[in-house]
Amino acid sequence: MQKKKLKIYLKGFFGHDNTGDDAILDTMLRSLFDEFEEPTINVVHDNPKYIEDKWPVKAIKSHFIRYIPSHIRALYKADFLIFGGGGLLPSDNPSSFLRLLLFFVFAKLLRVSYIIVYSIGIDPIQKKLSLLLARFIFNKLTDFNSVRDEYSYEELAKARVKNIKIIFDPGFLAEEDDSEACDVLRSFGIGTNDKYIIIALTKRWDLEKEKAQSLRFNIYLDKMARIISSLYYLYDHLHFIFIPFKYPEDKEIAELIKTKIKKSDRVHIANLKNKHEVIRSLFKWTELVIAMRYHAVVFAISEVRPVAGISYSTKMDWLLDKTGLNRYSIRIGIRKTDFYKREFDPNYEEFLYKILLLLDEKNDAVMYIRSFYDEVLPSLVPISDIIDVFL
Repeated sequence: MQKKKLKIYLKGFFGHDNTGDDAILDTMLRSLFDEFEEPTINVVHDNPKYIEDKWPVKAIKSHFIRYIPSHIRALYKADFLIFGGGGLLPSDNPSSFLRLLLFFVFAKLLRVSYIIVYSIGIDPIQKKLSLLLARFIFNKLTDFNSVRDEYSYEELAKARVKNIKIIFDPGFLAEEDDSEACDVLRSFGIGTNDKYIIIALTKRWDLEKEKAQSLRFNIYLDKMARIISSLYYLYDHLHFIFIPFKYPEDKEIAELIKTKIKKSDRVHIANLKNKHEVIRSLFKWTELVIAMRYHAVVFAISEVRPVAGISYSTKMDWLLDKTGLNRYSIRIGIRKTDFYKREFDPNYEEFLYKILLLLDEKNDAVMYIRSFYDEVLPSLVPISDIIDVFL
């Protein structure tokens, strides 16, 4: 195919030290630069130096009003505005949809040729005004709509949006770095014949505002420390590697839990900020993954590794249910807000039982995952393939 020069404006949730979003962006940029000759790409990114050092792109910080001249220059007569991927509509608050509507209208006024919605996640849309706004945005303003899972598809269908495609999360296509991953394992004293479990936890409590949430958070820390301690003593050959997916909070969680584990010489915390390729490779050799992070589950499935999940959201519910890994997972309801929508405590003792069950049924879990991944593969459409349709 003849390579084409294009002007592209790329907007997601980038530059916030989130491994999943970094993997999504790199996957998209690799696809664009591989397919098209010297495209001009403007990325909305809140760590400009990092992304401009890594890729030949121009970064614009996300605060639209403050940096409006840069956004106008980037959008004016752009061939494509790409909105995605990731969970860019995590709330059904009408203000979220109204902002998106105004942004897309603004882009049209600046003569953007095509607006592409690429592999986004959408949480439940329950408010009538949000449904009406979603219907108008995705039927009248966009040229291509795709979501990352069936749940998001059903939410847009409920809003009577037409012509929706399912394109699974671009994180499934993330690159690897085996060499540095091996260096990380060696630094922890983990040899080629040693086995380890990856742990990817996060904090989802508003601790400063509510004492009750602070109490529940401390219970969560204590219970997770007990689970890991139990596994530590039951399996004296296993190492445990905490891998933060969002900095600094995930690293802080790992450090707090580790301090509660009395014997922890086989418990390690990896510091791999902005190194999603290394993280992806570490998933390749793990015995299993204990995950509260969505993209930790994505990476594990990509490498066909078993997962015991702690699900706090509909996106995790769907992925664990679809893969059959819900058998080895629990759900947690952190607090009732527009974002989380549910509040209940999990049974941590049951979770330890499910992890032990997963260790015993690893081959069955791998079979479930492999079956799901065979279904996913045809729906992993690179962003460049979508753009080609319009050229």
